[in-house]
Parts: sequence; C-alpha cells; structure tokens
Amino acid sequence: MKQFVLALSLTLLGATMASEDSLVIAQAASETYVEITNRVMPAVVNIRVEAFVQRPRGDQRFFWPFGPPPTEEEPNREFTENGGTGFIVDASGLVITNYHVVANAQKVRITLSDQTVLDAEIVGVDPTTDIAVLRVQGEGPFPTIELETTRKPQVGEWVLAFGNPLDLPFTVTSGIVSARGRRLGILAGTGGAYSVEDYIQTDAAINAGNSGGPLVDLNGKVIGVNAVLASPTGAFTGYGFAIPAELTAKVMEDLVLYGVVLRGIMGVMVEPVSSLDAEAFGLPYPAGAKVVGLSGSKAQPGPAMAAGIHPGDIIWSLNGTLVEDPGTLQRVTALGHPGDVVQVLLYRETHILSFPVVLGERPSEDPLKAPPVTKEEEEPRPLGIDIRPLDDDAWALAERALPSWQAEERPTGFLLGGVQFGSAGWEAGINRYIGYVVISVDGVTLKNPKDFAQVVSKASPGDLVLLGIIGPQGYSNTLPIRVPNP
Repeated sequence: MKQFVLALSLTLLGATMASEDSLVIAQAASETYVEITNRVMPAVVNIRVEAFVQRPRGDQRFFWPFGPPPTEEEPNREFTENGGTGFIVDASGLVITNYHVVANAQKVRITLSDQTVLDAEIVGVDPTTDIAVLRVQGEGPFPTIELETTRKPQVGEWVLAFGNPLDLPFTVTSGIVSARGRRLGILAGTGGAYSVEDYIQTDAAINAGNSGGPLVDLNGKVIGVNAVLASPTGAFTGYGFAIPAELTAKVMEDLVLYGVVLRGIMGVMVEPVSSLDAEAFGLPYPAGAKVVGLSGSKAQPGPAMAAGIHPGDIIWSLNGTLVEDPGTLQRVTALGHPGDVVQVLLYRETHILSFPVVLGERPSEDPLKAPPVTKEEEEPRPLGIDIRPLDDDAWALAERALPSWQAEERPTGFLLGGVQFGSAGWEAGINRYIGYVVISVDGVTLKNPKDFAQVVSKASPGDLVLLGIIGPQGYSNTLPIRVPNP
C-alpha cells in the first residue's frame, strides 16, 4: 500500500512538473509574440485611398479589399474611399503595399500607429506581382521593418500577420505557413501574360483591409506581403496568401531605381509535372516545370528557343535552385534582369541536359484587355467561360496573352477570352488557359460559340463537359469541367 501511495505521489509530482514546464514554454511563446508585435507595429501603416473602383460581381473565391483593379472600359465604376495596409522599409519613408490597394488612386493618406496622418505619393506599381511602393510625405526618420531575403519560409513555422482588417486598425493575428508556391490564377487580368504568382499560404487570419500588410516570422522579419484570401463569402475561412519577400525586394528596388520593373523572361510556357511525367522522364519525384510552348520563331527565336530548349522538356533547376513547380520557375526568373545568364538543368526524355539561357526583355505592352461588350452584343457565358470568334481582333488578343503564338500558326476555332471568378470554369482552372483556342466540346467540333451553350444546356448537374483546346507549338489538351447545381 505504501509503495502504491509513493508511486501515486511521484506520478502527481511528475504531472505537476510537466504542467509547470508547459506553462513556462507557453509563457515564453507569448512573450515572443509580444516582443515581435512591439517591434513591428510601429512600422505598420493604415492606408486610405480615394479612388475609382469597381465593385465585385457574383461569387468569388479570391478577394481583395475592394475588388480587382478596374479598367477604363469596365462599367459600374464609382468614386469611393477604401483602405488597406502597408509597412515602412526605409527610414526615409518608403512603404510597401499591394498594387490593388492603390490602383487608380486619386489621393493616398497613411496613418501611423501613433495616429499621425500623412500624405503619401506613389513611387511605382507592378501589376504583374501586385506590389506598389509609396513614399511618405513627412519628416523622418520613420520606424522600419526588414524584409527577409536570406532564407525561404518553412512550411509549419509560426508567423504573425499585421494589418487593418474590417476597419479594425493595427490588428495582429497568428498562425503558421501552410504551404508555399501557390498559383491562384488571379493576376492575369491586371498583370497580363507575365504575371508572377508564387504565394505563401498561411492560416493566420487575413480579412479585407489586411492587403499590403506584413507576414512576419519569429525573428520579426517580413517573409511575405499579405495579398489575398480564398473564401466563398469574402470573410476569412482559413486560407490567406502572401507575396514572398525575396520577390517583393526585387520589385521594390527596380521601382525605386527605374520607376518600372526590369524583368527578364525565358520565353517558355510551362505546366506542373504529373506523377506520370515523373515516371516517364525518370525524375526522382514529381517536381519541376514541363515546357509546353516557346516564344519566338526560327527567324527570331525567344531566349529558351535560342538556347536549345524544346517543348516537352522538364526544367529541373535554375542556377542550382530546384524548380519545385511552375511558380518557382516564375519567381526565380523574375528575380533576374534582361541579359542575365541562367543555367538551366532539364530532363529530355530520360537524359539530363544543361543549357545557359540569356534572359530576354519582357514586352512593354499593356495587360490583356478584351474590347468592351455592350448589352446588345453580350453572349451567354456557359460555365462562366467567354469564347469568341477568332477574328483579327480576337487573334491580336490571343497573341498578347500568349506571345509564343506565331502568325503562321493561326488556327481555326474560338478564342478562350476570359473566365468569370467563382464559376465552374474558374473552379476547373480554365483561367490558366486564357489566350488558347477552343476547337471542340465533348468531342464535337465547334461551329459557333452558341454550340458550346447548347451542349452545356443539355448536360445535367454533376456531368463533365470536355473542352478541347490548342495552343502554340502544337500544344493540345482536353479540359474537364463539372456542371454545377443550378
């Protein structure tokens, strides 16, 4: 009996010590959060913008604080005041935020954490990454926060998100890095064919108003710029996304020095590598970026074509950095300038080859914009997909969306001109194929856009509709789309 009492006493003592140890660990974590918040918050700013905006219409999976940036030809534009977040990275008053926060701004003001209100001017914007740089109109020095460019964030590490969500200024939330390298297909409409998407995913709460705020690690450094959340309602549901600090730093440097982003391009169209690709090419595991098209022609080849890269190759690394997915390829290439040489390691069939590629210059053209459609001309958009006859105007749009199209390649079919946010087409990822040409639906050759509508109207909810498309360099694919419930 005495032995039992002694054993029970030791067990309770051990439990008490374990409980005390857990409390010490929790208190240490709490103190770390407090220390980081005290260090970071003075550099966070509340941004108020007077601008022309367009209110989002219909269901959307991905939300900005007040909808995607409007264009001149879009209807339902109104003058309003909206908010977002930014953070100061230089004592002279340089502020980083999102492009969509200040798009079409007529006036920008910032509020510091001590409630000081100051005007700000836009130094430069980059729609292809959704980054903007502002300069505070006031006397410094201002409190700053540092961008973390020396390491990659790790999945599972703790992070804090700072911002001004839902008119609740200077809020901090916590979470972890949930994933890296996310491509959401949301920047093509504002950034065009050369948009760069390589988002960090986090479960730290991000809501309308958080855009442009810092995502910070436990060292108090910025690992990402909060940009967008995934939600069927517009409220936080556990999925937020941030632009990596390394890419942000490069964009900021170019905007400050040159007023524009000098971005090198390889001139390739790529898609993710499947498990079947990995097996066929002898890859260690599914990773890399599969080349499905090249820019240029035999007379005037693009950078990758000139270096000897072929459609079907799988790009495995750039300058020794593993290409985990197409987003990694975009990000690493975007960090270079025109004229830089990158060493490309790739798989061709089962052979490993290496090519030096001289990066080219991104065409200085506006993002893809379709001509306005009047109510009288507007066609129905089955499954949220806009297809239009491939006339001269539509072909010009296709060439701007996919510069690898060549005039002699002009096919017979219909331009895939756009996909509505939140639609069945959007859910199926069809937005990644804007600029491609639709030739069939469910194996039947299309004769006019209304044929597509008729096929969809005969399908039942839950059925799969198969969209046949073709692209440059002989690319072809069949895209399945599930018909939604009415």
